[in-house]
Amino acid sequence: MSEEVNTDIFETTKDVMGGKFEELISRFLSNSDSYIHTIQNGLENSNFKAVKDAAHPLKSSCAMIGFMGMSEHAKLIEACAKKDDISQDDIDTMQASFVSLMQSYEGVKLYIDYVLISADDTDQLNDENIPNIKKLKVLHIDDDVVVCKVTKGFLDRNGAYHVQSYADLKQAISNISSFLPDVILLDYNLKDVSGEESVDFLRSYTKTKDVPVILVTGVDEKNIDQGVLQNVSGYLHKPYRAENLINKIQAVVS
Repeated sequence: MSEEVNTDIFETTKDVMGGKFEELISRFLSNSDSYIHTIQNGLENSNFKAVKDAAHPLKSSCAMIGFMGMSEHAKLIEACAKKDDISQDDIDTMQASFVSLMQSYEGVKLYIDYVLISADDTDQLNDENIPNIKKLKVLHIDDDVVVCKVTKGFLDRNGAYHVQSYADLKQAISNISSFLPDVILLDYNLKDVSGEESVDFLRSYTKTKDVPVILVTGVDEKNIDQGVLQNVSGYLHKPYRAENLINKIQAVVS
């Protein structure tokens, strides 16, 4: 399993989530089952948009927990499914990658079972531990609940942040009056809106136009439009460690 699981990322996530780790894993397994079922049906029915839409969040959530083998297979499936002109070679690649993905998933589930047998709860920081800290408000917009939970766990553990997470831009904006953020973490590839459209909206909307935006994505920085990068305050590649996330936030709000 050494090539399938990045134990460094996995153990850090397990430590940070503490008593909420089993809940996170349960959600991850449930979501993965759903994503995999969608990919399988999409391949069988040549619905490549559905394949792409399921492979993308699967890729991200796997990487955030440290399941790198699954993440790489999902990444390859997504890359083929998002092409404008999908060839038979692309279809063959997706099908072969799906077989490998399923094999990786079986190994991951065995690894999870082994770890959870001996899992110990970890004490969490709470408001009583840090009574005099003025917390920074972080608005996190990402359509993958596992990524949201891990990120919130990172920031809650630090104790200096108050986090609200939303699955889409519309939902986040509808709550902006009651939670005006100091910084926004924005997934570049939301399901229903492009990264360019999300950034353009946040930069033009009165209540968020001056709020620092950190673009959070599994897309390499070189593959993101320069105009988008110029309109945000920072870029963070998934998966990220807690210290990278916190350092990036502090850099853009200071």
